[in-house]
Amino acid sequence: MIVKWFGTFYNLLQKALTKPNSVTINEYFEQIMMFVKYAGIYVIVVIIVEFFTRHYVFRWRQAMNDYYTKNWVKLRHIEGAAQRLQEYTMRFARILETLGISFVRSVLTLIAFIPLLFELSKNITNYPFFGEITNGLVYLAIISALAGTVLLAIIGIKLPMLEFHNQHV
Repeated sequence: MIVKWFGTFYNLLQKALTKPNSVTINEYFEQIMMFVKYAGIYVIVVIIVEFFTRHYVFRWRQAMNDYYTKNWVKLRHIEGAAQRLQEYTMRFARILETLGISFVRSVLTLIAFIPLLFELSKNITNYPFFGEITNGLVYLAIISALAGTVLLAIIGIKLPMLEFHNQHV
């Protein structure tokens, strides 16, 4: 909705700049209020999502901590186990939270821009190396997102073990 608003607002500005007195102040403020409405909804949704995400991660971390303290007998012979327990559960929860949120945001961004890519694909139908493709920009976005994900997974597969060895040392 904000992307659509930008188009409407900048068309209004262009109209006002090319033909003086063709846009009333009420039209201008109507567009400004529309942006305030959209931005307000966005801010409220972000705050609610952030609250529930943080709350869920806190409860999940607390559950992991409770699980490991129940098995304290197996852990207490390790030097600094209490501190490590807290630190590792926090780090694990934070990493998975970041990965999960990034993944969901990326998927939602892709979904949000697919209608725009469909519209833009109507004007671009011929692609180098591939020729005539209907909705080629949509396919290009999805394929590049999948290829980037697979490439990063292949490159990053050894990172957890490297982190483990760093902590071990």
